[in-house]
Amino acid sequence: ETLTQSISDSLQSARCKCPAQLLECLGSLILTTRDMFSEFTVMCLPVLLESMANDEWAVRKKAIEVLICLGRSVPTKLFPYQGEILEVVNHCKSDKFKPVRDV
Repeated sequence: ETLTQSISDSLQSARCKCPAQLLECLGSLILTTRDMFSEFTVMCLPVLLESMANDEWAVRKKAIEVLICLGRSVPTKLFPYQGEILEVVNHCKSDKFKPVRDV
């Protein structure tokens, strides 16, 4: 819980200098813990959605990848947020950077 909270807080900080790397850590944490991560989904989802609108294309791409990991690990926890997720994902489908669109 502390690690997940620290990553989320750091990503939301304006001083964060390495958001893509922190998202990579979050993705690894999700893949490692799988079902045990379900209780932290609500904490991480707003951060992921916000990161998908980041100015840096690498951050947007990594946020989508982490969301995919989360969806594969705990899909039922994402159902209540389906509308919000689809809205942001649809916006990313028309991103000007090909790596973001391809995810």
